[in-house]
Amino acid sequence: MPNSGSIYFNHDYFNQGVNTAMILRGVAVLHGASHGISIPSIPSYRANNLLISDSQISHHAGMGITAPFYHALSNNTISFNKLGGISIGSGDQMWFVNNTVKHNGYASLACTAGAGLRLGIGAIQMYNNVFDSNVCGIPTVPGSPLASGAIVHLPDTWSTRVINNRFINNTAGGYILYMAHSSYWKSWLTVKGNTISDNTGAVLFYSGVFEDGDMQVAWRTSPTNCYDVFTYNLLSGNVPLILNNTLPAELPSAVNVRGTCMTMNYNTFTNSPLFTYEMRCANAYHFSDKNANTNTWTAIYGSIDARYNAWSSTDPVLIQSKIAQGIDFSTTFVDFSPFALSPIYPSSASVPSFESTMP
Repeated sequence: MPNSGSIYFNHDYFNQGVNTAMILRGVAVLHGASHGISIPSIPSYRANNLLISDSQISHHAGMGITAPFYHALSNNTISFNKLGGISIGSGDQMWFVNNTVKHNGYASLACTAGAGLRLGIGAIQMYNNVFDSNVCGIPTVPGSPLASGAIVHLPDTWSTRVINNRFINNTAGGYILYMAHSSYWKSWLTVKGNTISDNTGAVLFYSGVFEDGDMQVAWRTSPTNCYDVFTYNLLSGNVPLILNNTLPAELPSAVNVRGTCMTMNYNTFTNSPLFTYEMRCANAYHFSDKNANTNTWTAIYGSIDARYNAWSSTDPVLIQSKIAQGIDFSTTFVDFSPFALSPIYPSSASVPSFESTMP
């Protein structure tokens, strides 16, 4: 039976014990005046065993799901929720599999998290999800600074997989997919086989080098301890957000990469020529010292491996002109040759022909 309204777990629920499991399976939570499923933050509650599967959470005035932790969400439909789809705090291992997240958020909201999905600190396994027609972070005044909104916002991850997901027809004032990876953990990020197509807004932001002030010594002595892979992804047909014929100066690139950790091979980058750059790479590490209240980027000289990709052109001069390099566009070399002569699709089983015209 559908539930008309919302589900709220109050504090008394957690008095049953610190390992109390919360399992929702096969429910329909519809048309609530607040969040669809809401779990309060309980400082003494340490478990991350919220499981929601085979359910529909739709048409709420707030978020579809909001919780401080979870373990697994699978085979759900989260749709038509005004403030966004899902906002989750953290968890050691978090699984997000086979969900459909669509039509969440509204254009009038300058949301600062994910309109479709926001997951906090954790090792995230994200497979076979669809994000369709979600909206987030559109400025109400043309030319004003863009909101930091994203359709999928993964602000602090480690040992994470984002595989075989589809991001289509979404609109973001910030990014379609935002990922920041804690590189001081001996960990990895794999982004593979995803389709990010026909969206409005900058496509991707990736930072593999975020640092906390407490890790200053460890980071400076080991700046390359991450192994991140971005491969067999299709990024095509995405266009920048334009308001009253004004391109956003803050986001001149479809793909924005900071750090040396990401290897980007066998992808297709064929986004709108209205983007100033197809790819913007800043080879640097981010140091944020909370005690001193400082927040700085420091350049690292080196190269980013972007070989074997397909681009909108097969002319190496044009390809290079669409790649902005370095923290000041001069400190980093992006190695894009050899490059593919035809598009590479997420289901590709074989390697296509490549062309190397660089000396």
